[in-house]
Amino acid sequence: MHRASIGGVFVGLIVALAIGALLAGVAAAAWLSLGPEVDPYPALVCFGLLAYAIIAFIGGRVAASDGRAVVRRDGVHMGIVLWAALTLAVSAIAGGWLAWATYTGRVDLAAWIARRQALVPGAWGLLAAHVMTFAAAIWGGISGARAEATAIGLRDIYPPDYDVVEESVPEHIVDDDPDRYERNFFSRA
Repeated sequence: MHRASIGGVFVGLIVALAIGALLAGVAAAAWLSLGPEVDPYPALVCFGLLAYAIIAFIGGRVAASDGRAVVRRDGVHMGIVLWAALTLAVSAIAGGWLAWATYTGRVDLAAWIARRQALVPGAWGLLAAHVMTFAAAIWGGISGARAEATAIGLRDIYPPDYDVVEESVPEHIVDDDPDRYERNFFSRA
């Protein structure tokens, strides 16, 4: 059995990109409503980083739920695959915009390259953004897997009691290993 559902990842990616477009519209509206005396760059960068983490979390959660991941490690796997797909999609969009802006003369790529020392903080910021979205996508995948497990009743049926073990209770009901508990649950199904 595959740990990642391509359909789940695709649905999570579509949802993440749609929410990203919505948040980009919010950022554009906020930027256009500011006066000329206000420098919007710091606020827009912070909002962009936060929005990127939000869409990674939501995309990972949707991917894990739609892919029917019920075990935490499957949720982690779905989150990682979603993060990779989201990174490729955002990189393609940004690269396409940069190519278009360079071709039409709106961006002078040679001037950017000449000021490469000024771009170093931005590069470190991009690295931090990717690490943050990686963690958010994994967290979303785990959250989606737990939500899916709860939705099918996996966590509601005889949750393991870690403090009390009685002799009269069968071993599959009181268990100290959550992964073994999940395997036992599915083996009885």
